[in-house]
Amino acid sequence: MDEELSKTPILSASFDSLLSEVRHLSPRDRIASMIKISYRNEEEIDGIQKQERLLMEILPLSSGKRRKEILFQLVTLYNNLDRFGLPGADLKGLKWIEMLETNHSLSQKEEWRVNEMKALLLNEVGNQDEFLPIWYKLLKQYRETDRSKDVGKCLLTIANHFVMLEDYDNALPLYKEAYQLALKHEFVDLEKASGIMLIKHLCGAGYYSESLEYYNKIRVNQEIAFNSSVQNEVIKSYIELNKSDSARLYLVERLLLEGGDKIFLNCMMAETYIPEGQEDSAFIFLAILPTLKAWKF
Repeated sequence: MDEELSKTPILSASFDSLLSEVRHLSPRDRIASMIKISYRNEEEIDGIQKQERLLMEILPLSSGKRRKEILFQLVTLYNNLDRFGLPGADLKGLKWIEMLETNHSLSQKEEWRVNEMKALLLNEVGNQDEFLPIWYKLLKQYRETDRSKDVGKCLLTIANHFVMLEDYDNALPLYKEAYQLALKHEFVDLEKASGIMLIKHLCGAGYYSESLEYYNKIRVNQEIAFNSSVQNEVIKSYIELNKSDSARLYLVERLLLEGGDKIFLNCMMAETYIPEGQEDSAFIFLAILPTLKAWKF
């Protein structure tokens, strides 16, 4: 039965038929089956809402560890629904978090998990006064317990929030710490995320030379080298430093490599000539765009 449910689309008639059979199981087996269904990775809002209804159905039948597990999963689902933009999902998630904290004892790991979910939801409802203190508390605890990956996650989350506030003085040191942490522990994803953010926001804050320094350190990563946002910041940094020739050499290098967006790069090449008043040279690169579009398609 569980195997059939795991393979059947949650929004199909056959799933509903199987679910009617589950409802005739003993309360214990029914709870276990529906919890298992709630962990499925649903990609549509209707599927997640159906998971929510199933958990609400078995919540009154549960107690102890099972009830706590259901509450945790409900909060997770409301986080997912919030990302889909469902109105009120953030407030419902906070309600179940309050129930978890009030009625259940939590291990250290469970407390961390609850606080992370709470911080995300508080951010969505615009409660900044509580959002940042929670992340700083988590950062301190993760450092004390040597949870390096979680430290990196906190650093990026807090830094991204400061960028949203255009507070680069607070954001940039956090990105730099995350980048050094990634190098030390060989966290590839963290290195990429923090590296891209450093290139982008150092440039945005006017630290053009430092932005290029970080780019030259991590340009061997092809995902970073071909990231259009990164390419844009590199060109901007060269131009702001009055190094148009360096910008053009960089663009030629990108154009010669496989995987680059030729149209985007040629537009950028044209833009390097504008500040120098060389509109004729810019026009040459703009003129070949129709050819590139035809070739592309």
